[in-house]
Amino acid sequence: MITPAFSLLLAALLAPHAPAPPDGPILARVELGAPSASSFLLRATIPVPAGALDGPLVPFGLRRAGREGAATVAQIEVVTRRADGTPEVIEVLAPMALEEEDRVGDRLRFELVARASGAPPARRSDGLDALLDAAQGGRLVLRMSDVYGHRYRCDLLAAVGEGGVGSRRTAADGAYLRRWRVGGVLLPEERNEGSSSPGGPPLPHMMGVHAYLTRRRNDGVLSLDLRLHNGSSAGRRDPLPGEEPVGTLYWREIELLVPAGWSVLPEVRDPFFGEARAGDGGLIFPLVAAHATKALHMMPPQGQLLRRLVLVAKGDEAAGRRRLAHEGLAFCTHDARAWSWASPTTQAYFPQRDLVGSMDWFRRGSDRGKAALRRAEDVRLVQLLRQLEEGAEGASPGRSPSLGWAHPLFRSQEGAHGGEGIHFIEGHRAIGGASGSSYRLLELHHRMNASRQAEALYDRRGDPVGYGEWADDQGALDFDFRTYGRTVPPEFRQHCRGGPAPREQVLRVLADDLRPPYDRGDGHVQGGKLPTGDDDLVHWMCHDTQHLVRYTKQTKALQWLGNDPLARDDLRLGAELFHLWFHEGASPHPKGRAITLRHLEALAAAHPHQGLPIHRGHAWGIDAFCAAWAAADDAWRERHRLWIERVADLLVAGANPGGIVIRSDSPPLLKNPRYEGAHAFQSEILLLAVRSLIESVFRGVDPERTAALEDLYLRGSDYLFFGPVFGKLAATWSNPQDPVWFHGPRWAFAVARADGYRTPPFSDTGFWGPDYFPEDGFRGDSVETTYGFAILALAADLSPSEGRGLENRYLRRSLDLWKPQSEWPARLRSLTERFGEESFDNSPNCIGYLGRLQNAGVLKAQSSSAR
Repeated sequence: MITPAFSLLLAALLAPHAPAPPDGPILARVELGAPSASSFLLRATIPVPAGALDGPLVPFGLRRAGREGAATVAQIEVVTRRADGTPEVIEVLAPMALEEEDRVGDRLRFELVARASGAPPARRSDGLDALLDAAQGGRLVLRMSDVYGHRYRCDLLAAVGEGGVGSRRTAADGAYLRRWRVGGVLLPEERNEGSSSPGGPPLPHMMGVHAYLTRRRNDGVLSLDLRLHNGSSAGRRDPLPGEEPVGTLYWREIELLVPAGWSVLPEVRDPFFGEARAGDGGLIFPLVAAHATKALHMMPPQGQLLRRLVLVAKGDEAAGRRRLAHEGLAFCTHDARAWSWASPTTQAYFPQRDLVGSMDWFRRGSDRGKAALRRAEDVRLVQLLRQLEEGAEGASPGRSPSLGWAHPLFRSQEGAHGGEGIHFIEGHRAIGGASGSSYRLLELHHRMNASRQAEALYDRRGDPVGYGEWADDQGALDFDFRTYGRTVPPEFRQHCRGGPAPREQVLRVLADDLRPPYDRGDGHVQGGKLPTGDDDLVHWMCHDTQHLVRYTKQTKALQWLGNDPLARDDLRLGAELFHLWFHEGASPHPKGRAITLRHLEALAAAHPHQGLPIHRGHAWGIDAFCAAWAAADDAWRERHRLWIERVADLLVAGANPGGIVIRSDSPPLLKNPRYEGAHAFQSEILLLAVRSLIESVFRGVDPERTAALEDLYLRGSDYLFFGPVFGKLAATWSNPQDPVWFHGPRWAFAVARADGYRTPPFSDTGFWGPDYFPEDGFRGDSVETTYGFAILALAADLSPSEGRGLENRYLRRSLDLWKPQSEWPARLRSLTERFGEESFDNSPNCIGYLGRLQNAGVLKAQSSSAR
């Protein structure tokens, strides 16, 4: 399918004033720092117009920018798809070579061209069969041992159904790169008859395993990304071997057994990555070495551990380090006329499908421009690597020291107050600076976040155990599940919270005083208490739904910028968990609380268009779901389609006439018992979720729901930014004699009387009259300005009838937001100058808005010397 917008872009690309070089027109440009090897695999993710892969432009190819030679035909992998299933973001890969004058770190640009004809280099042996083919002596075995000395293993090369392997699935299989995932579990080894018997029985299994293996053409490096977890489950059905929940796990070490002559290099050599030793006919690499003391390691129920490794033949460690550093990873340049994150024709970043503006304005002190951005990211990476290698405390967001194998990110509370880390967009620094260091920071923060996000829930194949696996034949659950407050499936609860009694191995660890320093409290005792200190891993709670984006923002960026399969599976689990919480069936729930979709549908039916007890947690759940939907196959989409349609219909049915869905009776919100209300910022986050539903799920597939959701988005934007809740307040820090005025939606506002729905919401103009609002209906001494620029920019996309470009009514309203400006250049400068101070950098929530202003020519990009 070739869309009109794509046809216009194609015509521009083929226009006579731009003679086409050999092969075909230039479609996109990507940038990276020159790698340290003369030959490398160039890869980048690029947004494409609808129909691009079915039209006259394929095959695509890559070549050095400005060169006349034929472009090398590229391997294409689909990263995300539109609601109608057509590819929207692709990963392009092709082998490239440096030129003689290139030096490491030089800024290089390459072109994606149409109708490529260049042949790739000849294929040669990469030597990896000696590692991956068991018939040639290959070995790749994960193993660990328990308190009694029982050993458990998962043979990553075994056939499905053997050696702990539950599934093997190909994720990519092209000319230059092959990737596959092994799902399984570490099962007890069979003991030889007559061998000495340990002091107690083995567990049914140890951790579940996700292993992502990547092999490149003519490259003797194997990438091995791992997720090891304590979330094995079968849901409602009887468990098969390897699916029984086993409670808290105590273990001595995690090791990787490989053939002699191979090296294993970690992304981070943290304090527990041990020294290799010979044994069992090969080499043993401790991924998590045993404690120097008698203490064991501990992983709580549903805990998870991420590790990214490479395996290379001894002597080729430099090639492995290049792979870990993502040499060859490129990023789209900022070009609104080509396929890029900045072009309205290929506007496809994140579930809301936003633009990403240029960061040429970046400043830290006197250092300015894209080069300054890269230097700042390089410094951040060095600091974070040092912190992880030493297991030390660090700067925000990585304040905590390591807790054994875990090094948790941010603060230990599930819902730490404040807006830190609550971002609509992540990864814009990697794009803006074409910075590999920035991408690696995303990976490391993802690793740290995962170590405190104890939410793993997988079967023996490595697939999420979601609502479909827990519901009975009538769609009901027999337990209360929520993605906050430790309200987990009963089999994963701590014993002190009504969960299963501890297994014999746990009792042995306790009796022999083998617990590690980060494992205290008496949660294993009925009536006991969980620990309360930040130096205890169990005290670190999952990011709750109201702050879930502190976890999902990195996974989204890794999916959109790196086509990362580990991050993609994390998003899919998050989507399944949100569905499991906000499900459509019956289930027990706290008295008087409306928890599930089913409960809220009944409320909306009884009181249509009067608001719902919904909040930002639902919004971030929808956001994560839409991110997973973007990368999902048709079968997964169809399995959840009816449910997500009901979620969308609920928002439309529950929204009041002003487009505000939230109606909270929480006393702290307004501290006025006469009213029920909403926060402006939560309403904006919910609008972001509505936008994600439109673009990810319904655009081009369901015109009726698309129109209803667009209407909801615009009504909500109108009420927040043009209605009675928009106002001005003096900044609390300013001089009362000469105040600084901020403009925006009031922080918290009443939406209706607290009278049991007897009177309509205040936005019902037929009942209350236009612009009615009670004088005592506000709370707080501030206005909300963090997310408004993004909300207004996205509203402009949905309202062409309200004016084009900078004349759009919603975009023009942004001149009045925060500190009002009368001219566009002043508005752009006011933001970028403020973002130049790190403590005031709100660019993650404004970068799409800035991109629209840049595309309109408000402020020309800096010269190439600043880059």
